[in-house]
Amino acid sequence: DRRIKTDIRDVADASATVMKLRPVVFRYTDEWRRRNPGIADRDYHNFIAQEYAEVFPHAVKGSGEYLEGDPDQILQIDTYDAQVVTIKAVQELIRENRALRAEMKELRETLNRMAPARNSLD
Repeated sequence: DRRIKTDIRDVADASATVMKLRPVVFRYTDEWRRRNPGIADRDYHNFIAQEYAEVFPHAVKGSGEYLEGDPDQILQIDTYDAQVVTIKAVQELIRENRALRAEMKELRETLNRMAPARNSLD
């Protein structure tokens, strides 16, 4: 709701931000699946939290869970920021695509106008 927001501005450099992200396919370790029986033994699509934190540091936090013998919390990510930035990047690509299509149309029309003149030189 606009009424509860301040300092509203467009997302900048969305394409560059999206290119910093590394979507991965992975499987959970046997140990993790034993601790969390609801996790299926299959491929998952997401990001690596440590890498994601380089792009969206505020969207990565500790889960409160630990691996045995490791003092650091398992990290979890909120991918919402990536979704918003990706939509902005898609919008940028759509605008660029439209501009390129218009330029191609113009070039095609120029070539078509030149074609009769070229043929008369033969």
